[in-house]
Amino acid sequence: MTSHTPAHKPEHADLFDLSGWPVAKIRFPELGEPDRVSRLTDGVDRLLARREPFVIVWLVAHHEPDKEPREDDRTAHIWLKRVRKDLNEFVKGYVYVATDKTMRDILHERVEKVASKLFAFPIHITDNEPDAVRHAGQWI
Repeated sequence: MTSHTPAHKPEHADLFDLSGWPVAKIRFPELGEPDRVSRLTDGVDRLLARREPFVIVWLVAHHEPDKEPREDDRTAHIWLKRVRKDLNEFVKGYVYVATDKTMRDILHERVEKVASKLFAFPIHITDNEPDAVRHAGQWI
């Protein structure tokens, strides 16, 4: 028996749940969490390095996207430009879970204005995780 990290226990297990792979549940870090952007982007980079199709169920943070610190937002945009081609090749869909109606409304607006132009895959927004996982499973 070899000693290695199981595929369902990624380095940042507090953010990434791969137990339902190829559906990856990823929790957006809250403001104030250490290395929040690099932990998130490093983890998604590792998923993309697998070079196989998957769906992401995003568990959204409790702060509005406009509250992101400017430097974090800039870093995320630079990363997105770098990986956009791979995201569009290997990601088969995003499902956002936002329990708050205001956050869902903000996400719907962002998807219409920005995400639909960046991504070649479908995006769904729901208010609960079980529905998100069910929906994600339909894309795999």
